Amino acid sequence: MAGSEHEAEHASQRRRFALLRREWQLSLYPQAAEAGGCLVTTRSEESAGREADPERAAAEASRRARAKIRRYGVANRLNRLATLTYAGEGCFDPGELRRDVSAFFKALRPGLGGQGRRRRSR
Repeated sequence: MAGSEHEAEHASQRRRFALLRREWQLSLYPQAAEAGGCLVTTRSEESAGREADPERAAAEASRRARAKIRRYGVANRLNRLATLTYAGEGCFDPGELRRDVSAFFKALRPGLGGQGRRRRSR
């Protein structure tokens, strides 16, 4: 029995020491001239069974989305970005989408003091 007690104690120490293993992970985004990193540690068996925190998960997803959009804007040298959405079921017809976007910007233009672009005759 002494052997099995020793093995159990040794396994417990291994789990404890596993928490001490850490490494830095770095992600490079050359188009956005940015890098991001974090320190990753090995999780213990006790923490692996933790309850999920939906609020924290939503906040983290939102943070990652903001970073991804920011990098996209920087990489493509954007100075403005807008998101147009449809209520309900949405729109999946490319022709309808183009017409709607065109109508949106035509309606927006007078409110911003701009004039429409004149079409060239062909």
